[in-house]
Amino acid sequence: MLKEGSVYYMKNGKSHVRSIMKSPYFHGIIQKMQHIDGAMDGHAPTSFIEPPMPDESPKASKEVQTEQDHYTTSLNYLTMQKQDLPEPIQNRLQQLLERLNPFQHQLRQLSVEDRYQVKRMAQEDIPNLISAYKELDNEEQEEQMPRIYEALTKMELVISKLEENDEQLKNERFDYLIRLNERRYTGGNDADQ
Repeated sequence: MLKEGSVYYMKNGKSHVRSIMKSPYFHGIIQKMQHIDGAMDGHAPTSFIEPPMPDESPKASKEVQTEQDHYTTSLNYLTMQKQDLPEPIQNRLQQLLERLNPFQHQLRQLSVEDRYQVKRMAQEDIPNLISAYKELDNEEQEEQMPRIYEALTKMELVISKLEENDEQLKNERFDYLIRLNERRYTGGNDADQ
């Protein structure tokens, strides 16, 4: 039986430790592990998971909302910043923003690594790149235009791969659920599926 577990992570340059027993994100996993343990022992498991603290859910919800707000603010900032750029870069940035925009409401559905990458791209990488480009004199801007265009294109390719991976995961999950339901509700006769 799972008695204790911790997750160690870095946030804002500080190291944090969180008990997975108290995290609402792990409750479902822990319950499934209890069911498996109980099945292995030959009896139904009893639940030892404490219900979430009343202030945990709003806190988590507030964090999600804050995260979405920061992301949306970053996209709005980038939309305003593109007005001062040459047309080819404006167009490339607009395409990238159109790819990033749907993630406003899907950030939590991404893996931790992918979510971090998307947020970093919108909140740091693109603004820093544009800011540095705008600080160049006109001659340097003209000379560096192909490089910034290429950098934005590479970012768009990364987002495209994330979208493909997300779509593939959705399809795999759907296929898994269909096979699971076929086995459960057809009497389990199709063992080779």
